[in-house]
Amino acid sequence: HPAAVVFDDNGYRINPDLQVWFDLKEFFDKVRLAQGLSAGTKQRAEALEDALQLCDGDLFEDFYSEWAETIKRQADTLYLSTLSTLAGFYAAQRDFARALALLERAAQLSQWEENITIEMMRCNIARGDATSAIQVYNHHKELVEDDLGVAPSLALQTLKNEALRRLAR
Repeated sequence: HPAAVVFDDNGYRINPDLQVWFDLKEFFDKVRLAQGLSAGTKQRAEALEDALQLCDGDLFEDFYSEWAETIKRQADTLYLSTLSTLAGFYAAQRDFARALALLERAAQLSQWEENITIEMMRCNIARGDATSAIQVYNHHKELVEDDLGVAPSLALQTLKNEALRRLAR
């Protein structure tokens, strides 16, 4: 559309007078709004849920361009942080099913992220599902050993041992 692009002394650019809605900008704005609310409150959780409605996975999943990498990293980091914060809220409310659903979304984007694995294991243990906690551990162990050549951290091994103790009861 010709009105969308303007030319000035600096070259071509998007017309600043054009009214355009970008889901990514809206996501950043909604998360910023939520971050201004008191931590651990239902209002903050609802605002974060509202922001997450704009996301359904990896930003620019099927697209690569060097200029977009910084934006992609910022958006992915904020998306993961939002999922983790919201999962923490639901875990504190003992709504482990919702917390785990959010952590699963986070794990799909960042499968090597140890903090996500730790929180998934904690939620499973807290809801009395030690078997699932061990499955999460084994999946993470396989990933880090095969792909990174390292063993799971002591924190993960400790949680696995706690799950094993609960199974033995």
